[in-house]
Amino acid sequence: MKLAVVVLSALTFFLTSCKKDVPTVKVTYIVRELSQSVPEYSITYTGDISGGSNVASNNDNYWSSDVLELKQGQFVSLKSECSDPEYQIKLTINVNGQIWKEETFSNPNGSLTVSGNLPAE
Repeated sequence: MKLAVVVLSALTFFLTSCKKDVPTVKVTYIVRELSQSVPEYSITYTGDISGGSNVASNNDNYWSSDVLELKQGQFVSLKSECSDPEYQIKLTINVNGQIWKEETFSNPNGSLTVSGNLPAE
């Protein structure tokens, strides 16, 4: 009887202590320049599961990242910087094809950031 209790306790311990993989979500970053002039701007975004950043440069009115698989709950960030003081830009983070975070900035100074922890789907 003692052996059965020990075996069941050990089995329960091992099963509950197993690492569970955190589910992933598909993330896409989008930057839209909405003003008449299209200045060059830089984009920095979370590009992988480790939280590493990627940098892109754009002088068009639309930029989109590839679809990235990131972990639910992971902190992500989309940042844009431009030296032109008169522009309007929209930063969007899509999760599984749906808008999760979106913000429009008019005539901003310095860098613009949209960020947060990815939701569980």
